[in-house]
Amino acid sequence: MRTWIFFSLLFFVSCHRDIDIFTPDVPDSEFAYLALGDSYTIGEGVKPEESFPVSLESGLVREGFSVTKPSRVIAQTGWTCGNLQTALDEARIEPGEYNLVTVLIGVNDQYLRIPVQLYPDRFAAVLQRAIRIAEDKDRVIIVSIPDYSVTPFVSGSNAQRVRMELEEYNRLNRKIADSLSIAYVDITDISRKAGADLSYLAADRLHPSAKMYKEWVERITPVALELLKK
Repeated sequence: MRTWIFFSLLFFVSCHRDIDIFTPDVPDSEFAYLALGDSYTIGEGVKPEESFPVSLESGLVREGFSVTKPSRVIAQTGWTCGNLQTALDEARIEPGEYNLVTVLIGVNDQYLRIPVQLYPDRFAAVLQRAIRIAEDKDRVIIVSIPDYSVTPFVSGSNAQRVRMELEEYNRLNRKIADSLSIAYVDITDISRKAGADLSYLAADRLHPSAKMYKEWVERITPVALELLKK
């Protein structure tokens, strides 16, 4: 099953790339943004305007881009890849409805101890949906999973286990991104700053604070600008 989904995704991207050969690269001054994920995307513990999707949209507007329709966040605290898939089924988003999509998903698969061997298929299925929505793999950004092992939520010997498991999850989603030449933004090192500075965490001492999200956006924005200008 894993092999079938992964190579189906490769086939989809390959076919779509052939179509793009006949499409001129015209800089796009407009965008419609869709953010897919879990608590890290919805911004658990911070004001809506401090979450990274809203901050990213605001930054792109300051750079001179205009919003063609309200940005949308499909994310909930506790969601796994499977939950996100179900939500996308229910959302019934049409291909081309959004021309910029970010994907950050997997931490709850790890937290719930869903076998890591299943993650590539589960993540690739979500990614395939993101590509279909954007109608172009070059309008999709994968964001790495933060490392919550450094937070007060995790203590003792569990911290090392959580860190190692999240490193494996990120190795796998990075491998898929690289194999398909999809933009990847690694924010995991930023998340680890919370281990020495609790101001990087929200009041729950688990999720990112506005300070951390600001640094994420500083790293994501140049990548989004590059994709939108293609």
